[in-house]
Amino acid sequence: MKLSRKILPALAMLLVSAIMLTTASFAWFAMNRSVEANGMSVNIQSDSVYLLIADGTKTAEEIQTAKATVATGTPTGTLDIFPTAHHATKGSEFDTVGKWYTKSADDPSSSASTGSETALTDFNEYVVRYTYSLVLAAGSNEVSNLVLTSFTFTASDDSAASGAAQTLAPVRAVIACGDNYVEVKNGDEVPSTVLAATVNDTDVVTLKVYIYYDGNDTSVYTNNIANLEDVDFTFTVGVPNT
Repeated sequence: MKLSRKILPALAMLLVSAIMLTTASFAWFAMNRSVEANGMSVNIQSDSVYLLIADGTKTAEEIQTAKATVATGTPTGTLDIFPTAHHATKGSEFDTVGKWYTKSADDPSSSASTGSETALTDFNEYVVRYTYSLVLAAGSNEVSNLVLTSFTFTASDDSAASGAAQTLAPVRAVIACGDNYVEVKNGDEVPSTVLAATVNDTDVVTLKVYIYYDGNDTSVYTNNIANLEDVDFTFTVGVPNT
């Protein structure tokens, strides 16, 4: 009897601890604050002179005429964004707004949340989207294995002065090509995922980039907002197929 009196309170405390750990795994804003990304630029570039890149949806001829190996994207959606997350499992699903969701936190100084998921009905104010078109220079032999080789996220210089934390770990980017995709954040190793098996000088490869602030990261809460300034990606392709 004495033993059970000691065990029962211990079990109760263990249960409370488990619940607290579970709720702390979610991180969402409780107040009307957003990630500051005014003036943010997203740039992608090639480390091969024959892999050409253009912003938006372009034809092979338009890309080859411009002969650019660097493109600064024009975003779809506002640049100040609220935390979100997704249930997408393949590249083509990231364009489905219902695959993304949001929540509300319980405390502006905490990452805990007990709210239920709310599916997004509009990307605006949650996901900033970019489209890029890639093709080889005219006359180039087909190449294989388009991959991401490097990426960086940069905080704005005035983050500390404005009182906002330069916490960039929660900022994520998805690069999708058809059903293939890679998802990256600060501190990640560069993924080796092949985005396109082949690239040639006639068929345009479309890359879609999604920038978002991951609500499921425990460092995200109302009083800990990051300022995002620049995102840079570099891509490469394999040797020409002869």
